[in-house]
Amino acid sequence: MQKIDFNHFIQVAGVMDQQEADMLTACGVNFLGFPLRLPVNKEDLTENEAKEIIQKLSHPNYGIVISYSSTADEAIEL
Repeated sequence: MQKIDFNHFIQVAGVMDQQEADMLTACGVNFLGFPLRLPVNKEDLTENEAKEIIQKLSHPNYGIVISYSSTADEAIEL
């Protein structure tokens, strides 16, 4: 795993689709946040859609799962 330089850490959460992910990374955002299994409100995209976007990312870009899970087992499932 690559070392992360937190001096230049820019994260945007709530990515809605691949087009937005591509635009954000082109603008220099390296960390894309995906809120999943929200206790309220509608999720921006499904877990499978988030997985597809995250799988296409490569260094220096990363996907970050934002979880409201109450147990470690549930978070690990994500």
